[in-house]
Amino acid sequence: MPYEVFLAIRYLRSRHKRRLTRITAAAAILGITMGVGALIVALALSNGFRDEMRDKILQGTAHLSVLRTDGLPILDYINLSDRIRQVDGVVSASATTYDGAVATGPRGSAYSVLRGIDRELGNSTQLRQWLREGSFAPLFERQEGSDPGRPSAVIGADLANRTGLVVGDVFQIIPAAASVGGSGTIKRQLRVAGIFRSGLFEYDSTWIYISLDTATAFAGGSHAASVISVQVRDVDGVKQIAARVKEALGNRYTTVDWQQANQPLFTALGLERRMGLFIIGLIIAIAALNITTTLILVVVERRRDIAILNALGATRKGIMALFVIEGAVIGGSGAVLGVLLGLLACVVGNHYHLVSLPVSGIDCLLLECVGNTLPCSCGCAAATGRNAARCGLVSRMSKVQSSQSLHSSGRPAGEQHQTSDKADPEDESRPSDLGLKVVDLRKSFLAPSGKRIEVLRGVSLSMYAGESVAITGASGSGKSTLLHLIGGLDVADHGSIFLNQTDLGSMRGRDLAKLRQSEIGFVFQFHYLLPDLSAVENVALPLLIGRSKPGAALANARDALTKVGLEARSDHPVTHLSGGEQQRVAVARALIGQPKLVLADEPTGNLDAAISEEIGRTLIFYARTSLAIVLVATHNESLARGLV
Repeated sequence: MPYEVFLAIRYLRSRHKRRLTRITAAAAILGITMGVGALIVALALSNGFRDEMRDKILQGTAHLSVLRTDGLPILDYINLSDRIRQVDGVVSASATTYDGAVATGPRGSAYSVLRGIDRELGNSTQLRQWLREGSFAPLFERQEGSDPGRPSAVIGADLANRTGLVVGDVFQIIPAAASVGGSGTIKRQLRVAGIFRSGLFEYDSTWIYISLDTATAFAGGSHAASVISVQVRDVDGVKQIAARVKEALGNRYTTVDWQQANQPLFTALGLERRMGLFIIGLIIAIAALNITTTLILVVVERRRDIAILNALGATRKGIMALFVIEGAVIGGSGAVLGVLLGLLACVVGNHYHLVSLPVSGIDCLLLECVGNTLPCSCGCAAATGRNAARCGLVSRMSKVQSSQSLHSSGRPAGEQHQTSDKADPEDESRPSDLGLKVVDLRKSFLAPSGKRIEVLRGVSLSMYAGESVAITGASGSGKSTLLHLIGGLDVADHGSIFLNQTDLGSMRGRDLAKLRQSEIGFVFQFHYLLPDLSAVENVALPLLIGRSKPGAALANARDALTKVGLEARSDHPVTHLSGGEQQRVAVARALIGQPKLVLADEPTGNLDAAISEEIGRTLIFYARTSLAIVLVATHNESLARGLV
């Protein structure tokens, strides 16, 4: 064993090191361990997310789509499908059509996409795996004589929820391709034969499967298909297969593979992955600097040893190699531990399903962005560059639940929200229950230096009764300012705020105070309870301000405290309550007057996970049962995800 290695190992095992040297060495190993472990987990998450997104997308879309170059329908799709199946690498080829429509059920109307499929695609394993109720078989039985005037359809689960449809129901649609005659818009009827859930919100909230013959009849055209959907054996080699298909079919046809169709999504994922690796690389680099610091301290500590080694004939290179080996052992130990930590985290995460994609995707809205934007896969805009930290995204929950980032619900997949100077046009397929509308909101503050700091820039959003929304973002990004403006606690520099058709900008003084008392409930991070009042008196305070009778107000307050689990603490002074209990009192106080808008600013900022989850459930339950709007600004990612 070379003396450099021998001495390096001894120095590492030495008990005579100074405490600072030991601490820096431990910090270096820990830093490398955490950095490498985080790198492995990040790579695993990135690859897993990419593969999961690819698999989900490919479950509902073709690996390769074949269309006519001139855009006309494909009349001879049966023969064309047979020719495509003969191409090497092709598993199946089936004709399909796509057409927009408005579907109307017991609960209302919603935008939908009619997808006409043939029997081969209807019998595919993928579609059968998606089915939650019913069957695809009735789609094609109609052609054999069963109820020819009322074809069958299989609809997405979220679309069924929104329109109130179940298997066996008959509903009405207005196809976009249907002609308009003298008697008005042509309406069609379909019977629900099944309900599917794919795991992608865009499909589950809009898609309606019908037979290809039914789609052709609805369009009023000849028996034709618009696209040939092709499944291939090797999805990663789809471009080579696409070239062979084009060669077999000639110039009359063109192809679009799944990579081209989803290029913005996977480009964004790749960029996110590279940025994540870059940041983790910086963490590892900083940990490596700790190794350098350790070596410097060791060299200073071992000056006498270095002099002795020199006296014994050790070369400068040999002495340098000694300390380099010591640093390499520290770095190698951290790397090995990091690999083990990363692999262990991956195994545990897979076993307990700690990380998984939500059942439904989100469609997003850019709430505030200072810089340039680029399109992302969900139809929203994503901030780029140095201004990305000043952006917020709005997403709405489905099933009257939801959540700059805002997680939200209710709009059909593919519909893009706007953040321009004009407000979003109201979707005709949505019920006319628009509760909150913010148009081009701007707010700035004057810094002590005299420079004006712009906090909100052109914020526009619309929320409907029953929606729960969470705003997440960095501190200082304008979350609290936005809530204060919406709640009438501050005045915007520019823009409009409408609450139930009432323009808050036109209200002043008593009118605005009355609106806050009757229509708006506030929950703050530091609860702001009156210390001289009991819990029940604090909760009853909004009703007392609204001139309710004291007895009735206190009775309602006790009921409200019972709902948040504080019945036994109703008469206790709030100073005798724990932080979690005080915050639950604040929530009860916010909801006591049945407000149509609840604004919560960091309601769980000082609470443990269990209490935070309980408060989140209370707010969501209130939104659903009272058809109120709940808007929460929070750093609590768990709470934000719970609102989605």
